[in-house]
Amino acid sequence: MNQRLLCHFEVVVNEKYFQFSFVPGTVNFDDVNAALAEFKVEIDKLKVLEEERVNKAKQEADAPAEDKPLEPEVVS
Repeated sequence: MNQRLLCHFEVVVNEKYFQFSFVPGTVNFDDVNAALAEFKVEIDKLKVLEEERVNKAKQEADAPAEDKPLEPEVVS
């Protein structure tokens, strides 16, 4: 049976739960700091994508009505 021992950290920030784990003996503190830095880089990328999505949605909502295609109307 394969078993692993993990160092597992948990923290609650603003009532939100976060976790981080690693296998002890295979990493040092520099490795852990590098991993946390890489997580920060990835989170920053996600933040930029979310801001772009929100801005695009806002621009589409603020677009003038004449830019939207007209729906057909039957006139008698």
